[in-house]
Amino acid sequence: PFLLMVEEPEVFLHPSVLGIMRDSLEEIASTNQVLIATHSPSMVSPKHLPEAVLVRKERTQDGKARTCRLRGRAGPADEAGKRRIRELLQYQRSSKFLFADKVAVMEGPSDVVLFEAIVEKWARRSADSLGVAVIDSGSKAVSVECGELLRGLGLQVICVVDVDYLWDGAGALLESPSYSRWLPLFWKEAEAGDLVSTAKDGSKTIRRKAAAGRLIQERFKSEVGAFLADLRTQGVWVLPRGDIEYYVQLSRRSKGKYVEAAAEIRQGRRHVLDPDDIKPIITDGLRIEVGPSPDVT
Repeated sequence: PFLLMVEEPEVFLHPSVLGIMRDSLEEIASTNQVLIATHSPSMVSPKHLPEAVLVRKERTQDGKARTCRLRGRAGPADEAGKRRIRELLQYQRSSKFLFADKVAVMEGPSDVVLFEAIVEKWARRSADSLGVAVIDSGSKAVSVECGELLRGLGLQVICVVDVDYLWDGAGALLESPSYSRWLPLFWKEAEAGDLVSTAKDGSKTIRRKAAAGRLIQERFKSEVGAFLADLRTQGVWVLPRGDIEYYVQLSRRSKGKYVEAAAEIRQGRRHVLDPDDIKPIITDGLRIEVGPSPDVT
């Protein structure tokens, strides 16, 4: 066996040829050892993402620069974890998060487009120049799991989830008696407020997240405040009043217009409701400075 080391194999290649170069190197790697250094997400295929090693430059206390190897763990050890990372990369159709300093994992494509627009408007810089990748996990059910997997690669990651995570998912992270006492009280109040739908199999869902968010603000603000703080320490930031569409004033009928809404946010023609809910996610979660007066309605 031999060792093949290539620095930036993507240099000077036409984009359509990058895949051919990557596949060729992977074929060689099936019987020999191949090591590449790259700045191109196209050179990292989904199946080899768990083997990627991130290298960054950081400043020491004396002001000098040094190179650091970012690998919190050796990636997910189990096959299920590796498969989830591959699925995430495949879903994104890009590994842009490998080249970012910070990653925000959102629930869906509309969340990505709208949240990125808010960040760029308030920070007055593009997400790329801020070193931020805003990515879509595909669903609420896997957002937190994806965040953990990406942290395993050495990335700084936060997960931004809708308010329904509080009653559908947070129990896995909030293993406390106070949460166990609160949850049945919440469902009782939600049913009394006609917010609950019951399926034939007996399972219950909340019909309107924004209405449930108002219920929490009115009836359980102090209790839920402690839950939100606990989740933030674990890298999970909950939108306490509903979903991202609520904050940019998109109704259920107009949710498909999120691309236009994002353009209006950047242009200052659409403002954000309750910006104090969003601002800490950017300033404390992603550690990005925003302007002194972000858009307020």
